[in-house]
Amino acid sequence: LGSHIVGLGPDNEETYPRMLELAQRSGMALAQFVQYTCFPGTVDYELVKRGKHAISFKPGRESYWLQPMNEQAEVSHPVLTDRQLRKSMNMLWRRFYATVPTIKRGWRLGLRSFRLLFAYWAFCKFYKRVYSKHGMAADSARTVSVRGMTRWLGKRAVATLKKPVVHDGRAWDCNPAVIASTQAVTADNSAGEVDSGQR
Repeated sequence: LGSHIVGLGPDNEETYPRMLELAQRSGMALAQFVQYTCFPGTVDYELVKRGKHAISFKPGRESYWLQPMNEQAEVSHPVLTDRQLRKSMNMLWRRFYATVPTIKRGWRLGLRSFRLLFAYWAFCKFYKRVYSKHGMAADSARTVSVRGMTRWLGKRAVATLKKPVVHDGRAWDCNPAVIASTQAVTADNSAGEVDSGQR
């Protein structure tokens, strides 16, 4: 998972196509694009509060964490408007998780069967639907309504990954617990072979 911040001081309209290209070429399986926020107690917050930063607080938003939660940004960008930032962030999410780039990315990650590619595609759609507004972080956890197609995609992805993968005539289980136990048995067998050889 790669996390990219939208709305840093030096950003301009040319920043985000390059950010998208970087995310697509980096080899990361998942990416999130979140808007810049000044958190209390950070160096940035103190600089913004003192007016020594390119970013500035919006009037009355200096103590935004004490106010009712809303979808408005807490800071103003020196070059880009809120609308431009939202548009750019939506573009990044939409284009990174578009179907064709997602399938190509899954193929590069080694998902060579239709079933695994479908599971990856479904999970990407699910991830985009749930986290595209605030990213995946404990400090931004919110109640998200997941309905209809999104819930179906999530269930299909999980069900698909629970089934064993057949490769070279052998069945390989994608369940993490099974993988861990298989690795442990393999390691024990390898250690036994080494001991036998030494004797």
